[in-house]
Amino acid sequence: MCRTAGSVAKRMCWCVVVEMNGAVIKAADYPSLKAASEDLGISKNILYKVTAGKVKYAQKDRAFFPKISIRRIKSTDTDL
Repeated sequence: MCRTAGSVAKRMCWCVVVEMNGAVIKAADYPSLKAASEDLGISKNILYKVTAGKVKYAQKDRAFFPKISIRRIKSTDTDL
């Protein structure tokens, strides 16, 4: 069975940390990468490529390129 139109994920699955010049600008958990991209104000395609390791420029330590770290939050048996 697939999702119905307009359904929203509620469980937090992604931890996104944005650093600039060694300082953490934003660190938050999100239910989807799309929600993270909307909150950060960047394209969701950039986050998808950073997750897959295909984009190198988003991970450089420069003044005008923030370092974006994305990791998947592992679910436990107690999560409902």
